[in-house]
Amino acid sequence: MNSLYRYILCAASIILFSSCATILQDDSQPVAFSSDPQGAIVSINGMPSGTTPCTIMVRRSRGTKMIELKKDGYQTVTMKLEESIDAAAFGNIVLGGVIGGAVDAISGKGTNFKDTVQVKLVPLSIAK
Repeated sequence: MNSLYRYILCAASIILFSSCATILQDDSQPVAFSSDPQGAIVSINGMPSGTTPCTIMVRRSRGTKMIELKKDGYQTVTMKLEESIDAAAFGNIVLGGVIGGAVDAISGKGTNFKDTVQVKLVPLSIAK
């Protein structure tokens, strides 16, 4: 019976302490958006979220984050928000935390977004 408790404790420890990024990372990350000229509407996955210059809390979750900057008289810019693997998630991969790596990947908390997005908008008269 004593060995059963050890197995349960070991399994619980692996599950609880292996997903470092999920435990350490916030649900959202601030990303600063700026444009030249200022005043562009920033949309994330089609949802208007602010006007440049602004800082938006972008939710960490699975899936691509598409950014759109739109201003009257200027060409609309659409791009993917750049992301990278978080150090805690990378630690899970290196140290063999397969369960933790999977949890980090599923939750989306194993990634960091680029801190700043700067865009130079092109006037429609030049874009043609």
